[in-house]
Amino acid sequence: MRAGRQLRDPSPAPDERSIDERVPLRWSGLRGALGTVFAAVAVLLLQVLLAGFYWVSDPAPSVALAPIWDAPVLVLLLVGWAALGRGWRWADRTIVIALTVLVFLYFLIGVGQGFALREFGYDVVLRLHIAYVPELFRMMYNAEPLGWFVFYVALLALGVIVIVTAIFLSIRHLIRYARVGRRRQIGLAAAVVVATALGAVTLGMNGPVTAEAYTQLDLALHLGKRIDASARRLEIEAAPLRNASPFGKPGAERPTILLFVVESYGNVLFTDPEFADFPGWLNKQGEALTRAGYHIASKQMSSPVFGGSSWLAGTSLMCGVRVFNQKGFKGLMASSVRCLPAFLKDAGYRTVVAAGNIKFHDAEYERTLPFEQFYIRDDFGYRGPRMGWSFVPDQYVIDFVHRREIAPRQAGGAAADRPLMVAYFLTTSHHPWSVVPSFIPDWSKIGDGSVYTGLPVQEFSDNQFVAGVAYKPAYKATIEYSLQTIESYLERLPADDHSVILILGDHQPRRPVARIKGDPWTVPIHLVSRDPAVLERFARVGFRPGIAPALEEKPSGLEAFVGELFTAYGGTVVRR
Repeated sequence: MRAGRQLRDPSPAPDERSIDERVPLRWSGLRGALGTVFAAVAVLLLQVLLAGFYWVSDPAPSVALAPIWDAPVLVLLLVGWAALGRGWRWADRTIVIALTVLVFLYFLIGVGQGFALREFGYDVVLRLHIAYVPELFRMMYNAEPLGWFVFYVALLALGVIVIVTAIFLSIRHLIRYARVGRRRQIGLAAAVVVATALGAVTLGMNGPVTAEAYTQLDLALHLGKRIDASARRLEIEAAPLRNASPFGKPGAERPTILLFVVESYGNVLFTDPEFADFPGWLNKQGEALTRAGYHIASKQMSSPVFGGSSWLAGTSLMCGVRVFNQKGFKGLMASSVRCLPAFLKDAGYRTVVAAGNIKFHDAEYERTLPFEQFYIRDDFGYRGPRMGWSFVPDQYVIDFVHRREIAPRQAGGAAADRPLMVAYFLTTSHHPWSVVPSFIPDWSKIGDGSVYTGLPVQEFSDNQFVAGVAYKPAYKATIEYSLQTIESYLERLPADDHSVILILGDHQPRRPVARIKGDPWTVPIHLVSRDPAVLERFARVGFRPGIAPALEEKPSGLEAFVGELFTAYGGTVVRR
């Protein structure tokens, strides 16, 4: 041995020694036991977070605890890394941070998918839906008192911090715990395998979230191709309608068509015992219309969505194809499908849409739904207060369109010789059902809406965007307001024996008013006309006399509406 050379101490540096080596012997047993408890908690936490895809859509302890493949695989990988016996602190930190990000992303995917399935019944496409996150916060801001909005945002931020921290500490602890020795590595691996097997036998085994993450990645990378595929599917579905319109044929009858789409007007109003008095109330509205010379027929139709996403229901209704998720909506916008406004435009109609809560529409939307006149939020010139979620009360929307479109025609205006189609998308009955505007019996006083500032409202202040304690009575009150408004308007319309008036819902209301897994996805649709021959025409497609819809087992979908309208007026729709 060379002079002056010192032997290196083979013992590890103080910070590299195990917990058991860094504490007095009498405490090592306790620390070891606590480490085992913390390891068990860490494994359980990772299981619950990774299983979010399942328990968010079906909240039950058994669903959260049912093993999901990703959790045991993750723990076994951590044990395998620890078994390498390396002391690369930088590598450990990199792995812990990377896995923390991965698990949190899996948790977000699970929460997003689970929430969408639970609330609306369709899958999320992250690349498409991420753009709706700011809109979600805007909806909360507009629907909640400022204090509650700040509280919810702060709570959300705190939740993210807590979850990320918990994931980080759990993964780090499992690596450190397994590093102590071979016995712990074998024990941890065996415990996870046994627990997974027992859970699979007793609770069932859930598929891996990794598969869902791969699907989302594939959609993100090949979204254009997937949208093109949706467009081709919808074009095939819509093909029977392409030459089926009867309205452009020589000598064809071209009635005035008024379409009132009432937000969240669902068949739960006819099936839930808590709404037992609604059919009687509705019958009185029908009697008033009968006294005004109208005939009424009704049925139910199936919506492609539940609880929300009205634009999917609206495009299904107008375009004759079933649009049940955002990928399908984008496919429709990219397709050559011809929608009702295009058919009617070809037949010489003036086509109008009135949507008081829409802030903008893009060129794709105008191409697919080529209404001649769009009335959206800023076009209404409304000077009154906001009413809950809706910017413009339904009665104001209907009166505004009457003054702009109906009254000039009655006075012999420039467009009086053209048939008219108006689609009203009414939103007073939108969740969270917190404010019901006053109905104004004298329509001449509505003006620019300033009158609403001095009018009382029926307020359900405990109903907020996130939660509410009076959802059901408030929901019923808003629906009754919208239907009363339509009934009053129709009463004052001059007699027109050729008008076809349709009143329908776009989807069932969101939970807890209706249950996505317990209630059918159906909505009522009422046909109103002063010409009894119109009801005879629509009897061909399932409408039955009366204002209460028959609760059919297999109703047609909203996407069948265009074909049924064509059929009622002599068009031939041949579906393969």
